[in-house]
Amino acid sequence: MLEFNVSRAMSAGEESAAALLAVRAKLIGLIVTRAPETLDRYADLRSQARTQAATDLIWQIYKDIAEHERASGRRVRGRRARSGVRFEDALERFVGDLLRARTGTNATGRLYRALGKSSFGDAPVKYDMLMRVLDGLKALGLVGHRKGQTRYHETGFDPGHKVTISGRAARLSYRRILVTEGIRRQRFELAI
Repeated sequence: MLEFNVSRAMSAGEESAAALLAVRAKLIGLIVTRAPETLDRYADLRSQARTQAATDLIWQIYKDIAEHERASGRRVRGRRARSGVRFEDALERFVGDLLRARTGTNATGRLYRALGKSSFGDAPVKYDMLMRVLDGLKALGLVGHRKGQTRYHETGFDPGHKVTISGRAARLSYRRILVTEGIRRQRFELAI
């Protein structure tokens, strides 16, 4: 009888340990999602690949996006030389910023950037190219996107009159590891 109670207590202890692990995993997930947004990195789109491994990564993602666009019917023909170079440059800069956001000392792994057309005045990547890159990465499930928010403030002078104040920029993060099998163990060096 004593042996039965001990084994039953052990299984109850294992169950409680498993329950604690599940709760711990949920708490860590909540903490990560609520990490301070002040630590998010600005996507200035100035990163460029410097090593062969980084270039191989960009080409692999480029090919995956092109294949997905053909398979889904979004593009019938491939990109021409000029637009292909621009697309690859935008992809290289955006993926570089994602990798930098992940490897920082106090990294949250997220980027922020205003994605309105007017916010790309002097950016090295233009609005339409970044939107195509972002759509391709989201379609492959590599990037998560939380839309920005416009904020309003009641003036108090006229009922219902609101003034637009600074909002929150869109938050971008990678969902899956961007590194392919052949490139997995090599270090990526990115230029500022």
